[in-house]
Parts: sequence; C-alpha cells; structure tokens
Amino acid sequence: RQRQMCIRDRYGEDLKKPELIGIKAAENTLARIGAIKPNTGKYPVVFGPRVARSISGHISSAIQGSAIARKTSFLKDMMNKQIANSSINMIDDPFLKRGLGSRLFDREGLGCSKQLMIKDGVLQGWFLDLASAKQLNMQPTGNANGTSNFMIMPGDITPENLIKEITDGSVSYTHLSCRRSTLCRSR
Repeated sequence: RQRQMCIRDRYGEDLKKPELIGIKAAENTLARIGAIKPNTGKYPVVFGPRVARSISGHISSAIQGSAIARKTSFLKDMMNKQIANSSINMIDDPFLKRGLGSRLFDREGLGCSKQLMIKDGVLQGWFLDLASAKQLNMQPTGNANGTSNFMIMPGDITPENLIKEITDGSVSYTHLSCRRSTLCRSR
C-alpha cells in the first residue's frame, strides 16, 4: 500500500535531499517487517511525528471557537481540565520563522499572538474569531484563519529514550486511519 509523502517546507534550502527521503522511506518500510498483532490491553504508545501532526489536527479542530459555540466539539466541556498526559504542551505560534501558517494578523485584522493552548496536559483556551468570541462571551484570540503553526512541544526525553523505557507497548509511525470530525452524536 502506498503511503503519502507531504512536503511541509516552502524554501528550497529547507527541503531534504532526495537520497535522504529515499533512505527514510526504506527504513519505514523495513521497520514494518515482522510486525505482529498485539494482545488486547492497555499499553503505552509512542507516536511518531506524522501521527503527532494528525493528532494535533484533531485537537485543533476540537478547540475552534465555532465548534465550541455550536457545542459540536468533543472537548466542549473540557476547558481547564486534563485532556492529555501531563507531559504534553501544545502551542500555536504565528511568529514561527518560516512557519507555513506564520502571520501578524488574522483575516479579521486582529493581531495574532503566541498561545499556550495545552499546558501540562490541561486545556487552556479556545481559538476564537470575533463571532465565536461574542457567542461565548470571551475575547477574540486573533484566530479567524484558524490556527497558525499549532504544534506539540518537545518533551524532556528524546524519542529514542522514551521508546527504550517501554518494556511492553507500541510505537506508531503511520497516520491514524480516522476522519477528522469533532461532531458529537449525543445531545
């Protein structure tokens, strides 16, 4: 089965050399050889960068002010509550050098700012444009375009050491196979 490759750099000098991309693709393919189906149970899972980006996208959609105002987000009642492991911190940084979403203003003309959205696993706020801020009786956050450069911050442990610490668990380097949806079926 063919996997998608995604280029996230917009400057030629930032692109990886084709040879390195080929080597990494081969390593990813070879890592799957001999994979076995695990027993059912609760296990720690370490997610690779591609999966982490996918998870970030789901969380970003779920904390959009419009989804909160419509009460369609699975995180609608989770402000100031633990939603992730305490080692997880997520920011939206519109000033990231060469970031694909970097900007000074949103599409409504409001200034953007760096925002800590999840601190120590606790949800800190919503991404609010003028309309959703008004509906929620809150201040807009300069996110009329949505997120800018929303990301999980690196932790204190390297991925290699984190994986070494797991005696019985899993590492996932491939995308989650679910559709992005923040809709709740229950009312």
